[in-house]
Amino acid sequence: MGRALALARVAPTPARAAAFEVVKRVRERSAYAHQTLDKVLAERDLEPKEAASAARLAYGTLSAMGVLEDAFAIVVSPGTALWSPMLEVLALGAWEVLFGGTPAYAAVDETVKLAKAVEPKAAGFANAVIRKVARAADTFPWGDPDTDLDARARLYAHPRWLVGMWETELGSEKATGVMAANNQAPPMFLASALPGADALARLIAELTAAGAEPSPGSLPGSVRVGKPAVARRIKSLQGHHTRVMDLGAQFVVRAMRPGPGQVLAEVGAGRGGKSLMLASMARSNGRPLARLAAVDLHDFKLKVLADDARTLGFSEIVTVTADASSAGLTIPGIPPGSADAVLVDAPCSGLGTLRRHPEGRWRLTPADCGALQRLQALLLVNAAALVRLGGFVVYSTCTISNAENRDIVRGFLGSKAGSGFVLDSLAGDVPESWKGFVDPAGWLQLLPEPEGADGHFVARLIRKA
Repeated sequence: MGRALALARVAPTPARAAAFEVVKRVRERSAYAHQTLDKVLAERDLEPKEAASAARLAYGTLSAMGVLEDAFAIVVSPGTALWSPMLEVLALGAWEVLFGGTPAYAAVDETVKLAKAVEPKAAGFANAVIRKVARAADTFPWGDPDTDLDARARLYAHPRWLVGMWETELGSEKATGVMAANNQAPPMFLASALPGADALARLIAELTAAGAEPSPGSLPGSVRVGKPAVARRIKSLQGHHTRVMDLGAQFVVRAMRPGPGQVLAEVGAGRGGKSLMLASMARSNGRPLARLAAVDLHDFKLKVLADDARTLGFSEIVTVTADASSAGLTIPGIPPGSADAVLVDAPCSGLGTLRRHPEGRWRLTPADCGALQRLQALLLVNAAALVRLGGFVVYSTCTISNAENRDIVRGFLGSKAGSGFVLDSLAGDVPESWKGFVDPAGWLQLLPEPEGADGHFVARLIRKA
């Protein structure tokens, strides 16, 4: 008993050890945080509170990594290069000191414990560095965030270029709101992939029985989950009858207005969450779509969609492996000018989902927002060519960048390919709480909000000629 207690006093907590492993794998393998966290937690039998603590520590550290490296540059002697795994050990402790609200003495103690477990000879070095970070925390963010953009970027743990872009495009107040939301745990929203109100009622009952604390979301048919870890274990989610889908993504489906007998296509369908929901919504409105062509460049993603469609009995969904950016895109069963509506689920920089991908903000560069423009523009042009007179195309991204959103739509409308199209305002489609996100031009630019949707852009363009 005495030996076990002694070991506990010098060993890192299970949560810290798991968080360390997540951060290390993400950095070493350029992996995604959410996938890595799921794998690490599956490998370790942690109590729910420990698992939640590990997730908070790992996500927080990854989201602030650029700022933490700035801190180390201040306190470490010039010419001293931090090495892995010591960088990850120190980063966890530095995040707690600068962002996590952990008392300095506790952060120092836990950092040294982890260092002793990972690299015992460097424990003294870790102790010295984290103590210096704790002293430097007294003046963090090392400047006036009200007047100094660098200090504001450090305070909210975002790259300076991104803060500058959002300040210019959104204004200071909205940019600050986006950054604050990005540093909070994202909410979880679900939708039933089965048609009908009964399916939604069964989902809510299953979540309630499991203790997941469901409540209605802002959109009809959406469900917000109070306890995501509990919800992930329910049977219908494991069986693909329920989809994890942010409110912004659910709105994209609603913006398509799927109805019985329609011919639709989704360009950039991926694994098909939106395609499945389009088919489900049409059935809820009376009867199946006539045809829904899900187009994507990657066959392995479409195979997942095809399997799910078979499981759900959605025979109207057909998958098409094709490069939708190539000129003269052809889709079997949907000749040019025949589709009722086409969804362009465009690949993007993902700036609207950074709270779900904490590593993403430090991997992106200013060039990334512009690099995707040519592809996005080509996808919109080719998708629009499939639309019949009176039909429409919906262009959607999960990013917050003028270059990838409004500039693409304006460029299309000003081109020969877009000359017959006009913007259709989405003001009448959104819930009252979203009205402020609809631009006078008619498109929707959602911004991340605590307990609300991620950042999504949606524009609907009707073919008039």
